[in-house]
Amino acid sequence: MSSVSMNTIAFCKGDIENVMGKMMASQINDLAFGAIELDE
Repeated sequence: MSSVSMNTIAFCKGDIENVMGKMMASQINDLAFGAIELDE
């Protein structure tokens, strides 16, 4: 059985590109883009 881990990336309206821009390609490839929660 494989292990699955989840990571949370916190950002506000103005800085999503900066947060993701600082990540390594391998970290971005591991993101579950279908699991996004938006909070207003």
